[in-house]
Amino acid sequence: MSDMNGYGELSRATEPLTRGTQYKGYEPTQDRCLVRRDPKVCAQGGIVIPEQAQIYGREAEVLAVGPQVVQIQPGDRVLTAYGDGSKVEIDGEDVFVILEKQIFVITPK
Repeated sequence: MSDMNGYGELSRATEPLTRGTQYKGYEPTQDRCLVRRDPKVCAQGGIVIPEQAQIYGREAEVLAVGPQVVQIQPGDRVLTAYGDGSKVEIDGEDVFVILEKQIFVITPK
């Protein structure tokens, strides 16, 4: 039995499996990152925004990264665009899954 896939290339089954990092047992796939954003609780004028109307800020903490992520590591503080990513709930905590290319800046810690 050959390791070739019929096109003169090795099949994916023979490639080494690279793993990303996990957060509470969840591991992002490919070039995705799992981040935690802090909600904006005050408007510019100091008005407190109700919980249902809160928007999540641009600054986030990276919790886990997929195996194809190159520049970002867990624990990094990053800036993203408003509305980027998919919101998911893990153990009652709101986190976001975003692509590495949606991260604009790694901020100083």
